[in-house]
Amino acid sequence: MSTPTTTQQDNLQSRLPDPSQFIPEIAEIAGAMFKATQNGSIPQTTISLVQLRAGENSPNRPPVKEA
Repeated sequence: MSTPTTTQQDNLQSRLPDPSQFIPEIAEIAGAMFKATQNGSIPQTTISLVQLRAGENSPNRPPVKEA
């Protein structure tokens, strides 16, 4: 029996609306943030951990059942 992976999920879509319709400057801000974090000053491991933690704090994620 195989376990599905994220690469097999082709129907993933954002649950959030496109923010650029509300904040036109968002593309410029996002570009600057990407450039600042990808220049090597912040280790990739740290960036990944921050993204993971931010995802855990999302109010739209399914609840986690504690043992």
